[in-house]
Amino acid sequence: MSDMKYQVRLFLTDAFATAARADARDPILKPVNDVLDKYGLKMVNQLSALVGMLKEAKVNNNTDTDLYRWTMATVSSSNKRKKFRQQFTLYALNDDQVYDQAIAEGARDELKPMEGGAIISRIDYHNSDPAQNPQAPDRYKKSENDAPDNDGPEI
Repeated sequence: MSDMKYQVRLFLTDAFATAARADARDPILKPVNDVLDKYGLKMVNQLSALVGMLKEAKVNNNTDTDLYRWTMATVSSSNKRKKFRQQFTLYALNDDQVYDQAIAEGARDELKPMEGGAIISRIDYHNSDPAQNPQAPDRYKKSENDAPDNDGPEI
């Protein structure tokens, strides 16, 4: 049995992304939520998740990491903020960000007919293999000569 876990991400069209950010259970999202309910999943806006991670890192005084610096740069970019406003990661109802392959594939396969339509513009499928996931670029890695981090933009 493999320890590999999986995740599905949805890119919603503008109007539906706006509705989902306000209320992921908005009735206009019923076709999507019917599938998510079947697999025990929920939509979490990726920009909100990134901002939440930054806030949690600040509270825990854990801001001197490559991931924190990379995430701060990401949410500070207007182009990336726009992209992540439309991106929704499917979490398990217990807030697990990755889950069994059968759940991920089942949800993805049932949502696939909606891809390119009025609600979903794109579906991405990921796994937990670190070799297949991006790592923080070198420019966010701290060297011995770096000055202490400042707080960056308000999050």
